[in-house]
Amino acid sequence: MPGAKHDAERIGSALRRAGFVTEMALDLGLHAMREKLADFRNRSVRTDAAIIYTTGHGVQVDGTVFLIPGDYPIGQCNGALAERALPLPEIALSLAAKQMNLVFYGGCRDNPFGP
Repeated sequence: MPGAKHDAERIGSALRRAGFVTEMALDLGLHAMREKLADFRNRSVRTDAAIIYTTGHGVQVDGTVFLIPGDYPIGQCNGALAERALPLPEIALSLAAKQMNLVFYGGCRDNPFGP
């Protein structure tokens, strides 16, 4: 999604201007996403504030937003969400700063897969 990359670059730039150290990860599969989040959690425990901005394709099912990774099996529709997508609450658990932990999600939440 070219718009998502542009948004991530703009948010990263704004955070750097505010004094944050930033890192951008694009078009990752689920395993790589989880590795990045685990690494981020390990680093964030030594900080006062941590922010994750994420955007891209997502779906909301039964009140939970799932970020759809690049390697998601689209043909399985909603059937693979539990095993192959990243729930937003899991992203929130990847923050462990001492004073402030924020997650900003800028992706879609519609469900093109249907029920």
